[in-house]
Amino acid sequence: MDEFDRLLYEGSAQLPPELSELAPPRPWKKPIGQICWGLALITITLNFFGLNILLPAVGTALLWLGLAPLRRENGGFRFAYVCATLYAVLRLTIILLQATPLDHWLAGLISGEWNTTTGPVPLYNALWTVLLQLVLVFTVGGLWQGLKEVFRQAGQKPRTASAGGLVILEVLLIPMALIGMEGWLLVGPVLILWICLIVSLRKISKSLDQAGYALKPDPMRVSG
Repeated sequence: MDEFDRLLYEGSAQLPPELSELAPPRPWKKPIGQICWGLALITITLNFFGLNILLPAVGTALLWLGLAPLRRENGGFRFAYVCATLYAVLRLTIILLQATPLDHWLAGLISGEWNTTTGPVPLYNALWTVLLQLVLVFTVGGLWQGLKEVFRQAGQKPRTASAGGLVILEVLLIPMALIGMEGWLLVGPVLILWICLIVSLRKISKSLDQAGYALKPDPMRVSG
């Protein structure tokens, strides 16, 4: 036995485990998880300690970060990414307006009230709510179409019913907000259905990983 063979035998105990024992890569887990958490923080807000501003802001960032690595996969993801960017810009605009007198000036310019079951609200606020929710609907719709295209490219039947259900539910949230629905008997079933759809959407990442469809890495520019 020569010196090279002897070194191989002595170091065999320090070799890494077999590749079959390692966990398989899950490239879809992180982006889909960020999208689900983003939608959760955007939709479910708490009106105390400033969480009504902080939680949607964090959710908007997570939604954008989740769609960013997917935008080169197909047109659906690209459309969702553009809508998520627009949603983030609108959210930031609202925060900046609320910190300046310009917000009160715009509220006075768009005078009027919108009547809900809980009482009248400024028409200015109602229009902002509808605009934000519409952009979110388009974002989830792009996500839905993007996921369907990925399953087709992987040669599998699309299993994206949860994403389609989220689109419908996000659309229904617009009239619910305009009506001013409150109370657990009315909002509770919708909330439970929404949670089930989010959990089901989260499981789509596992299906995509098992299908063997890998994400395309984004090209990066580096200096010389």
